[in-house]
Amino acid sequence: MEYRNSFLVAALLLLFSNSLPSLASPPNAVVAPVYLDTTKYLYTVSLGSGRNYLLDLGGHSVWSVCRRDRTHVTFPCKSQQCSLAAASSNSGDVSCHGHKCNIRVQNPITGRRAWSELTYTESAFKATNGSRAGKSLTFHNVMSSCAPPHPLMGLPAGSIGCLGLGGSNLDLEFQLTSLAKRFAFCLPLNDSKPGMIFFGDGPYYILPPGLVEATEYQSSAPMVRNPARPDDLFLPVKELEIVGYDLGKVSNTSVKGWTRISTQVPYTTLSTPLYKAMLKAFDNITRKIPPAPLVKPFGRCLNVSAFPRGTPPSLWDFLYIGPVVNLKMDGGDVWEFLNADNMKQVSHDVLCLTYLDGGPKPEDDIVIGLYQMKERLMLFDFEAKKIGISATNINYIHAYCGDFLARA
Repeated sequence: MEYRNSFLVAALLLLFSNSLPSLASPPNAVVAPVYLDTTKYLYTVSLGSGRNYLLDLGGHSVWSVCRRDRTHVTFPCKSQQCSLAAASSNSGDVSCHGHKCNIRVQNPITGRRAWSELTYTESAFKATNGSRAGKSLTFHNVMSSCAPPHPLMGLPAGSIGCLGLGGSNLDLEFQLTSLAKRFAFCLPLNDSKPGMIFFGDGPYYILPPGLVEATEYQSSAPMVRNPARPDDLFLPVKELEIVGYDLGKVSNTSVKGWTRISTQVPYTTLSTPLYKAMLKAFDNITRKIPPAPLVKPFGRCLNVSAFPRGTPPSLWDFLYIGPVVNLKMDGGDVWEFLNADNMKQVSHDVLCLTYLDGGPKPEDDIVIGLYQMKERLMLFDFEAKKIGISATNINYIHAYCGDFLARA
């Protein structure tokens, strides 16, 4: 499916030109808060009071449950809006029920699908110059759909639906037509402060203003699309390299197929052969540290209570005991995940490896999960067809994704 043909873009510009706020100088970007649900380890985006959506990198539309206390606009089957929805959706996912245009939506957590009525909604943001959040803006007439309640099962508490960001013309990054077709998010480490998601052009000063513009310190790789799975975003990873701080390279394994990026997988999963190579390398790297009883869902944990670096021990005291993981792409790009990205402190003196066994024959050899994306700026540029990741977890310099909106 070709999402970006000229007819669709022109039609969307016509449909949504009245949705933008009247501004003397329209912003280059807008920003909204992103919250971590610690119970499910999933992230939601807040687009106004009571309008929290699951962050869904593989979705192809915005949808929410219908409100019984409020009527909503619907569209006839032969309307221009319905034609746009059909052209932007998978085959068979748009139909008519009761002479109204309906789109089939999916809960990415449970896989449950439901027919929903095509409608309009509104989304609230803050304008931003990249350094801080500013004036409140509301975008009206954002095309979305209104679903029955049952697709909400499995989503974080308080969610009203899903915010699809897979690159369809029904996704928000394509509907905000005055802005560049790109978005970037910085996922918070915990639930004490929200992170943020930008729609539109940079700069993105996720650190204190004037200190560093995040995209200048990013590794980028081509955004790969699979026509058979048009909503998913992939990277052309060819090798998984595991490095020990004092051992050098201890494992370098070829990767079959493409690597998927997912906002529904809490921890990166590896096919069983890759996972076994990871465990072997991890055991070698941490051979001087006693193991700890396993903590679900992890397959390797360490007892660091006797480690001499600090009392009480914390993840930051053990930056040099875990693996460094490099994803090597076709074309030479490398994404590096440092020790703290690859281990999690689950109790006072236990650290666990944050990679899971995805099975012997998974659909994708590697699925990059949320834990490996946290506290980094992740950029998805649909115009340049690239995906960027900040070169390091910003916690290393005592900065946090939650600092940006706190500067408002």
